[in-house]
Amino acid sequence: MVDAANATEPTALEALMYSANGSILRWLVFYLYPILSVWIVIANCLTLFTYAKFKRLQKKRNVMLISLSAVDLFTGLTQMMPKLIARLLGVDNSFTVCMAASALQIAPAWASIFHLGSIAIERHIAITKPLLYHVIVTPTRLAIVVSANVGLAAFFALIPLAWPRNQFSKLCMSIMWYPKVYAYLFIVIPLAAVLILILALYFHIYTIARNQEKEIAVGNSIVNNNSSPQKESRATQVFMLICGIALVCYVPFWTAMLLMLVIPNNNVVVYVYYVTIICLHSNSGMNFLVYTFRNSEFRMRIKMLFGCGNAVQNDLTNSMPE
Repeated sequence: MVDAANATEPTALEALMYSANGSILRWLVFYLYPILSVWIVIANCLTLFTYAKFKRLQKKRNVMLISLSAVDLFTGLTQMMPKLIARLLGVDNSFTVCMAASALQIAPAWASIFHLGSIAIERHIAITKPLLYHVIVTPTRLAIVVSANVGLAAFFALIPLAWPRNQFSKLCMSIMWYPKVYAYLFIVIPLAAVLILILALYFHIYTIARNQEKEIAVGNSIVNNNSSPQKESRATQVFMLICGIALVCYVPFWTAMLLMLVIPNNNVVVYVYYVTIICLHSNSGMNFLVYTFRNSEFRMRIKMLFGCGNAVQNDLTNSMPE
């Protein structure tokens, strides 16, 4: 049986959604969320198509970014589609369908955060061990890491399907209705561990990268713009932006999620929790903008893709091969 506290939570949320203060929340959930999903699908399809079309972008340092874009594309597809299909089939009230849809939503979110952790480790190796980078980071190991990220994400998402059903509320699409043991062991604590890892590596990489940028600036007269140090510096800057934006989205979500477990009946906490979900969802559509505005190589390919003149082609022709 579901405990009495959980039984009152859907009513509290329902009352909030249809109150005067909940009008903005309704607008976010019913209008902005689907728009974000469409943008995420378009942005990541365009990103993957660009990487697939131009072989110069298919480098080892971009493998995790390509995989992250695929995960984000899946995120955009699964956040709305399972619910819509279930409603069209008339089975949206089924507990099993609800749990399956929940798993489809949770899996890409976990895969995304695991990929961000892997990218942080990869950039840390590139910065701290540049001479050993190509020895440590091999295509085989990258494939293993990507597979492990996806497999672990699927494991975390499918655990609720094997959990004793009578411990879940019928409304299963929110952490409010998960058993607290599951919520802490398989959501809160693992997510905190990955975020701490990313944050620690982020600041360490930031310190080292700043020192290297100064050294590159000093030797700029002899180090051309297409040199390996310059490219690693640009790749690290892209990583810093991607992980920085992700931390800005994930940390508030984790905090709100923890508060939801501690004080689930508080309307303010429920409100903030759903707003942070929207923020978290938007993160999957941000990487395309980061690549376009901060990665000159990717930006040139985007311009070529849309036929924005011959200047880009001339730049590519005159650039030195790696």
